[in-house]
Amino acid sequence: MLDAEGLNAEAAKLDAEFNTLSAKMVKLGDNREAKNKEMECCESQIKRLLVCKRSLLNKREILQKDLEQATRKNSSISRYGQATERLVNAIEKAVLAKKFQKPPIGPVGCHIRLTDEATSNKAISQLLELEIQSVRIRSFIVDNDADYTVLDGLMQEHFHGNDRGSRQPRIYTRDLGQQRYDVARHGVQSPNPGVKTMLSYLKFTNDDVFNLIVDEVRPESILVCSQALVQQLFSSKSRVPRNTKCAITPDFYR
Repeated sequence: MLDAEGLNAEAAKLDAEFNTLSAKMVKLGDNREAKNKEMECCESQIKRLLVCKRSLLNKREILQKDLEQATRKNSSISRYGQATERLVNAIEKAVLAKKFQKPPIGPVGCHIRLTDEATSNKAISQLLELEIQSVRIRSFIVDNDADYTVLDGLMQEHFHGNDRGSRQPRIYTRDLGQQRYDVARHGVQSPNPGVKTMLSYLKFTNDDVFNLIVDEVRPESILVCSQALVQQLFSSKSRVPRNTKCAITPDFYR
């Protein structure tokens, strides 16, 4: 398989051949009737070259996208430490070797993103991470007990000791591939547009991760607001929005 440098060299070679044929076409044009067959041959070769070049450009574009995706993936996993990076590589090899019935998901945090509003507010972003908890962010999800055993064995090979970053991540066993929960009916119900939930600040790229966080944390029922608004809402039971579990604030937490 050609890499980006090889594709560029192949494209340059096609360009040179195309230019040669084009020049030949111009020269033959002066005596078209006599050279009709040769002209047709050149036209056929030019069409072939154009098809080849389009194919090369498509391959180069796909290769570039794959490289960008791999870079983003490596960057997102590197924040979890070298042991997790080695574990993820080991998982990928085990998946290719068909050791898992279903590929594990993780680290869970790789599938959770903050909204632009949360990212721009350091206090809120730290608050959300604190509420989700690091143990969940670093965790993995498997589909069944057999896959749990395989993943646990891989983790034991790469994690040693009790220091943070060296501790073996938690493994959740869940039925993977389920539809994303519909939390609209169970989330906070408030007519006040200023009332936001924890879920309002989170974006999920995986439905299984979404369902896990909903089951474990219930972010759709946790208010994220200022201390003043908390005091206002909780001043009487009638003012507390329906389905509210609790409220967290950047300056007071709970």
